[in-house]
Amino acid sequence: MRGILFTCFICFVSLTYAQGHDDWIAKINTIEDAKKYAKKHSDVIVSYVNAEKDRFLFDKVNTEDMEGHIGEVNTLFGRSTKFLKDTVLSMVDIQVIQFNNNDGEAETMEILRSQILKKLKSGETYWDMKKKYNHTSASFSSGPEMTDQVNKKYNINLDVYKKGSIIEVQSGDNIKAIIILKVESHDVPAFCAISYNAQS
Repeated sequence: MRGILFTCFICFVSLTYAQGHDDWIAKINTIEDAKKYAKKHSDVIVSYVNAEKDRFLFDKVNTEDMEGHIGEVNTLFGRSTKFLKDTVLSMVDIQVIQFNNNDGEAETMEILRSQILKKLKSGETYWDMKKKYNHTSASFSSGPEMTDQVNKKYNINLDVYKKGSIIEVQSGDNIKAIIILKVESHDVPAFCAISYNAQS
């Protein structure tokens, strides 16, 4: 009897996995169902995708008719993404130079931060700084980000700053950063989406 039950269980598991994500996710049409499914699968993520940060996904999307693309699945770079709900996100375009203070390095990092800040205020650019200091422990990143995520991460309000602002921030005890605001907060078309590893 145990042998029969075990064989049935193996058959059930095999059929379930053979079906793959594509078949299951084709049946998902709400964010709630997507989140429930994602909890059961480590390679499945429910998140926002937008026209600035995810340009390749939006290649064939008519942003004047976002609702018309709900339910579509796009596969890029081994990941499939299904658009579940259209929305609008507040985005900024920023350049960030981050300094992580580890024990014994706080003084060195503070000197480095002061040097970079002085050069930026004298007219040198983020790209000049990246070229000169990329070999140091400072980390450099740039591009569009969700406004509320940046505000939360660095405990600031980017809505009060103008384009070109150089902002010194500290988040917690160990993170200091310089943020350069390239493009002020603005609305961008987006979808809440579910993404997963594409079937090979």
